[in-house]
Amino acid sequence: MIKLIVLLISLICSIVTTILLDITGALNITLFIILFTLGYLLVQVILFFLSLTLIVIFSNKKEVKHYNHKYRTIFVLYTRLLLSLFGIKLKVSGEELIPSDTTFVLVHNHLSNLDPIILNVYFRNKPLVFMAKKSLSKIPWFGLILRKSGFLFLERDGSSKDAYVIARGIKYLRNEECSVGIAPEGTRNFTDELLLPFKDGSFIMAIKAKR
Repeated sequence: MIKLIVLLISLICSIVTTILLDITGALNITLFIILFTLGYLLVQVILFFLSLTLIVIFSNKKEVKHYNHKYRTIFVLYTRLLLSLFGIKLKVSGEELIPSDTTFVLVHNHLSNLDPIILNVYFRNKPLVFMAKKSLSKIPWFGLILRKSGFLFLERDGSSKDAYVIARGIKYLRNEECSVGIAPEGTRNFTDELLLPFKDGSFIMAIKAKR
């Protein structure tokens, strides 16, 4: 439905602009194609930030301590829009290994900033939050959705605050509230190695939650 709306708006804008410029012949068709392509991208971006702005305006400021399905759905819609904007398609294998009757710890590598975004889209039908660095929660618009969805933000300094966040993740899992995704390397992998050494957090969470 979202893509259809974007296509219609882009089509109308392109037709109107082409008519107003009053260019005929092959140049007209070329111009229309260029305008439609640019319009399609521009409309997605505008809708993206306009909707995020409205969400920020009407969101309360209470601290989030639980998984929130409504904001998670919003996050899924935006991540799908983002992938569509960049023309990214998903190819999945090993789907049969994913638990269907309980929450789980989703351990993933971290080669790109798109890793959690892609995983979030694939697991859109399952309650899921991710552990992330604290700075992501401060990104305008986007950080709000992550916080409201119930994402878990780490200082990554081994402080008592991080222990509290991991405890929240364990509670999510034990109460069957949602699954938790974590990159055990603790940071982006910019090396030629397949994986960096793992941090302890993912193991502690899985063991204590018995997942």
